[in-house]
Amino acid sequence: MKRRNARLTALSMAALMTASLTACGGGGSSEDGGKDGGSASGGEKEITYWNIGVESPDKDIVTKAVEKFNSETESGYTVTSVPTQNDTYKEKLVVAMSSGECPDMYSCWSGGPMYEYIDSGFGQPIDDLFNASDIKDKLMESAVGQATYNDHVYAVPYQNVSMSGIFYNKEMFDKYKLKEPETLADLENICDTLKNNGITPFALANSSKWTGSMYYMNLAARYGGLEPFQNAVAGEGKFTDDCFIKAGEKIQEWVEAGYFPDGVNSLSEDDGQAKQLMYQETAGMLLCGSWYTGTFSTDSAEFYEKIGWFPFPAVEESDADPSIMIGTVGDQFIVFNCNDVKAYVGRQYIFDGAEWAENDGIEETTLQFVRQGGSWKADPSVVLVLPSGKGQELSATYYQACTDWVYENIDVPLGSTSITSGFGYVTSYGNNEYYCGTSAYQGNVDLRPSAAKTQYAGYASMTDDEVVALEKERFEKEVLPAALAILHPDAAPTPKGIEPTYTINFFYYTGSATLPATVEYKVVAQATFQYQSCTWND
Repeated sequence: MKRRNARLTALSMAALMTASLTACGGGGSSEDGGKDGGSASGGEKEITYWNIGVESPDKDIVTKAVEKFNSETESGYTVTSVPTQNDTYKEKLVVAMSSGECPDMYSCWSGGPMYEYIDSGFGQPIDDLFNASDIKDKLMESAVGQATYNDHVYAVPYQNVSMSGIFYNKEMFDKYKLKEPETLADLENICDTLKNNGITPFALANSSKWTGSMYYMNLAARYGGLEPFQNAVAGEGKFTDDCFIKAGEKIQEWVEAGYFPDGVNSLSEDDGQAKQLMYQETAGMLLCGSWYTGTFSTDSAEFYEKIGWFPFPAVEESDADPSIMIGTVGDQFIVFNCNDVKAYVGRQYIFDGAEWAENDGIEETTLQFVRQGGSWKADPSVVLVLPSGKGQELSATYYQACTDWVYENIDVPLGSTSITSGFGYVTSYGNNEYYCGTSAYQGNVDLRPSAAKTQYAGYASMTDDEVVALEKERFEKEVLPAALAILHPDAAPTPKGIEPTYTINFFYYTGSATLPATVEYKVVAQATFQYQSCTWND
């Protein structure tokens, strides 16, 4: 199974309940102290925290953090976690606010709903505390941006950097000779093939609507790119723009073509009705967030091996960047709704992969959990998305590491004296090479055999196919593993015996098209990345 694991950012929940962010305390930056918590809030020495951590691993993380805080704090305060299932939670929170009985702390999603809660008085700005804390240096800038409203920070993002994509049944694809699609037309051909063989193309349970919105957002992004979204959010655009209309029309086409299950808008995601269609093998694909990797692996290790994944494909007639990924950079945000009289001081804790430990500062720990030997164990597997194009900082970092490694380990032994000499495989720009084709400038892997032959005379006697095959092998098994070891020197199996996987979603250029691919490695020892698979070989 080519695992595409969601990246669960577990910034110690206990650490969010600390002196560095005493948002429920007298030192808070609230201008009005927040609304009275009412009966939903805790007593004088109790902090009530509402959240949606009803299932593992979310439940384990929240529970362990709260227990750790309560058992070791010297503040005299305790935190009470009140988990509620996703859709029910949303209704419960609105009802509580309508009654003026909002809890002291609550998890919510960013955007419109959070802004409404704040405008209604059920949230207080935490700018001073946030800026004085080390936590600001541990969070993605985009996540902090989503926690900010009217130039004030109101919330702390603490969970999930994930991306949407399409999970599919590999055995089913093999049976009907189907391949991962590169274009929307390819995807529709797959849907038609499955439909003609009595299989529902997409497993979708849309009673809560957010699941179906992923189809809409992905389609709109493929038709129009990011600008229409940005304009709409800024109030400068409209959701009647062409890309949004086309996305809606395409979904309607798919409904009429029978691509979704009967009664799709009455099926419940919370009740697992979408994944059951996959398990029953009456549906072939499921578009959802990358957290579904953990869902499949936890529910059935056997079925998990049948699952593949691909990004939402490009639209042929669109100029939009096909590397755009729809996802979240903080799936849950803690908002504070505390009275000034609720002052409490706590310690800071961090999860080290095995237990919660006292810590001088707040660190970001990337982890997820897997079920092994009858218990949940931390699995620090990582998913990286390297966008294609110029000016992509993350992609440039990884591909420059590849280029530097080629210079130091290949070109220097050949006689090169400067990374910009143009001697050997690295070009005179010093930011791309043709030993395996990595380009920090273009943000992709350049597999044009003509360009490789122009740069390095040693390819002259090889056919184009031989050059491409050699570059691919070098990238997979030699250069990228070396770059990962440089950039992730602390990557290692956990004390509990979990060998993390590193899944890298990247793009490669053939000369006529820029295409997506995914390569996977297993960390078998510290900074040792063992190649597992790459989709460009499928």
